[in-house]
Formats: sequence, structure tokens, C-alpha cells
Amino acid sequence: MEKKALKYAHNKFILLVSILYPYKNIETLIKAFSQCVENNNELVLLIAGSTPFIKYYDYLLDLVESLGLTNKVIFFRVFK
Repeated sequence: MEKKALKYAHNKFILLVSILYPYKNIETLIKAFSQCVENNNELVLLIAGSTPFIKYYDYLLDLVESLGLTNKVIFFRVFK
């Protein structure tokens, strides 16, 4: 994980630290971020947190991939 973070050391970050619950509507953040990246290619979205909802996490990963943001959105999952 450290090597991946170092790859983006000179970029500008948006950081979300949260438990990933569906009611927090993180998909809206990801969709809005996709529009921000169009104007600023240096941006990276870091999402750090855990989730008891594996299907929701998988949905977020699929959304990131479908928007072509796999190199711009980094998930740091926290496990208990």
C-alpha cells in the first residue's frame, strides 16, 4: 500500500475517512469527483474506512471502474 501512496505523493488529495454505510451516499462523492477530475487531472480521492456492507463496497468499486477512475480513487480498507 505504501508504494501506491508514494505514486501519488505530488498530487492534490480529497480525503474521506468514514465507515462506509450506504446512507452516507458515497457514490455521489465519487460521481462528483469524476467531474472534478475533468478540470484538474492532479486530483486523487482517498477513501479510508471499514464497512460491514461488502456488497456496498463492491458496488463502489464497480462504480469507480465504470467511471474510469481506477487510478484516481484509492480505497484504504480498515479491518477489525
